[in-house]
Amino acid sequence: MINPLNRVAIRQLDRLEKLDGAGIARRTSGGTATNSALFISDPAVATVSELKKVAPAETLASVSPGDKFKLKMDESIATVSSSTGDYIGMLEVRIATRMRKMIYGDNKYEILAAKLTDSEVTVIVRETKRSPAQARTASFPSYLQKKIGDFDIDDPMEINDEIRMEPEQFQDGQKRAVRAIDFTLNLIAGRLGLDHDRVLFGRYAIPVIVNYIDRRSGHITDARERDRLLFWYVQSAMWGRFSGSTESFLDRDLGLAKDLDSTLDNLISE
Repeated sequence: MINPLNRVAIRQLDRLEKLDGAGIARRTSGGTATNSALFISDPAVATVSELKKVAPAETLASVSPGDKFKLKMDESIATVSSSTGDYIGMLEVRIATRMRKMIYGDNKYEILAAKLTDSEVTVIVRETKRSPAQARTASFPSYLQKKIGDFDIDDPMEINDEIRMEPEQFQDGQKRAVRAIDFTLNLIAGRLGLDHDRVLFGRYAIPVIVNYIDRRSGHITDARERDRLLFWYVQSAMWGRFSGSTESFLDRDLGLAKDLDSTLDNLISE
């Protein structure tokens, strides 16, 4: 039974009605899983854009947040379409112009649906490959750097229904995060001597370590496990693992860490 006050359910029913009314087949499988890029932000390699001249509501009803779009560049116009080829909208001219320059320099990008209504589509534009020739050039300068928070979000009641978290859960998460971060920094300082902000390197590897430590109840007592974790940390920093598309490698490493017992084997072999 659907709660008549649940706005998320009401919105979904409205979406399905549009699909049925337009004769569009409902997607029951084969969709794109929500990408963690929606929640990880590195403004130098990713930005947010509200599409212009968007498709009709019936077409937008077949798209879900997290879906990956196709991009077609034509001079300064960047057309965005769905995985099935349906026209969705156009990127802002400033972002399209910048992307055209970077793509011609051999960078690669992907576009993900972030927010959708009947008449609005907000997307994340994310760098997935940086050309060596543009290694020191940010895909998106400060004047193009935007994030989801810069746009109007959905009705708070809808968001609340989707990601409701009790205050106690949030407070517990904060405490666990502080404990895991504290343990990680003390571990790096104590074993590697990196005890000051000026000498601390490999910073983008730290979220992966913190995630692992938290799932190990906030600490590690086994010396071999500790040393293997630090070995991966040093190697990832020395070889510049996160010097390219930081979000892509964070996404991959957090994915490798899903199986707790094989996390270190997966990270080191990578």
